[in-house]
Amino acid sequence: MICNSVLSHLGYDCQPLSSGLVRINTPFFQDDGDVIGVYIEQLGDDKFLITDDAKTLMNLESRGVSLSQKRFNHIKQNLSYRGIELNQRAEINSISNSATLAQQLQKVIQSSIITGGMASDWFSLPEDKFEKEVKGLFRQNKGKFSQQLTFDNKFTGLSGHLVNIPILLQGANKPNKQIFTVSVKAQGNWNSAYSVLGKMTDLTDPTNNAQNTQQFVIIDDHNVGDQFNNLVLLFNAQAQVLPYQKQNIWLNKLAA
Repeated sequence: MICNSVLSHLGYDCQPLSSGLVRINTPFFQDDGDVIGVYIEQLGDDKFLITDDAKTLMNLESRGVSLSQKRFNHIKQNLSYRGIELNQRAEINSISNSATLAQQLQKVIQSSIITGGMASDWFSLPEDKFEKEVKGLFRQNKGKFSQQLTFDNKFTGLSGHLVNIPILLQGANKPNKQIFTVSVKAQGNWNSAYSVLGKMTDLTDPTNNAQNTQQFVIIDDHNVGDQFNNLVLLFNAQAQVLPYQKQNIWLNKLAA
């Protein structure tokens, strides 16, 4: 019953474990190759628990991230903005009814992905060559844009932390355009993509963001290969996805 409900909405792989308990497997992976998945347990006639079974934080620790109380509280606060709980057992979870099950499932999966991507905030990352290349493209076409083009603007997110926006178009009585970049390999590490998703959601004000700001992510579609659709799936609820190799199409639309 749970599998039929979830699959009809989202198409994730659903594995029944027992009566009233299923595991949902996503096409996304942690840094160590583990599939990102969550569990759904039916607690009553119309009550469901969605949980990652603490696997997200355990994965962070296995990657060498020391989860101090300060970091735990930071994650907890970050998830609370999305209406998701992190309890003292380190479980990312949400309670739902059947009407909101698919929506809350998406939120828990996204929360697991974003939390896993926080590791990049606690380690030094190499220079992003793809981001540098995309910035060069925008500089070359600066004269086309009706809005002001700037780079590396920092704004305070809902979590209270500064978030860097690589490319920003603003002004001309049009919605601001926040533009991020992602370059990952099909079978490689996707943590940089998860980190970008986390930054974008941290900048999203659910009260008025849709009217004032648009978010875009430029994807290195050549590098990601046959996993392009899964990368689009990762971002499609948050931002408009722009394949880099189709820049001749979307660049003019952004400039208009």
